[in-house]
Amino acid sequence: MSENTTQYVNRVGTFTCVVGEPNSGWFGEAGEKKTPFIRLPLIVTSEGDQKGKEIIWSGYMSDAAFDYTVKALAKAFPKWNGDLGVLAGGGFSFAGMECEIVTKSETYDNKPRIKIEWLNALGGGGGGGKSLETEKVESLVKKLGRRSLAVARAAREDKPASTASKPVSAPDTVAAGDPSEPPEDDDIPF
Repeated sequence: MSENTTQYVNRVGTFTCVVGEPNSGWFGEAGEKKTPFIRLPLIVTSEGDQKGKEIIWSGYMSDAAFDYTVKALAKAFPKWNGDLGVLAGGGFSFAGMECEIVTKSETYDNKPRIKIEWLNALGGGGGGGKSLETEKVESLVKKLGRRSLAVARAAREDKPASTASKPVSAPDTVAAGDPSEPPEDDDIPF
């Protein structure tokens, strides 16, 4: 078994990285259509076999990808306000900032390669998951909020979970009153 000595990330995983200085600037273009993109040269800082290895994140600026690219950068690097002119003019730099990436394997020109699937804020990724949208959170609370209160109450009272309020799933509608308030029969002393 030989040790892999390539300088580039060579496996799938989640890694903490620091942004390096780009050799050719933050902006580039690719393909026959010369699609513009923002490039981030990343260096893995996570302990392990990939530490010190490099990978490039490319955020394309086509009409279809523009919003995704800007959102990904703004979420991963909250200090960046989205001003492309300041970035292009040298008034802002991603260099030295930390982030987290999730890589995936894909085949390109019949050759396997490792590519960044997700660019996340430091500590905010973990497998590429994302926060639930407000509407989905509200729906979850509406559906399971009372059950959560009952299970938590049973846990505080050292009762087995099986004695928590039934049914197993709450109805899709909530009775009159504020769903964030505990039920009236609540004896929680606060």
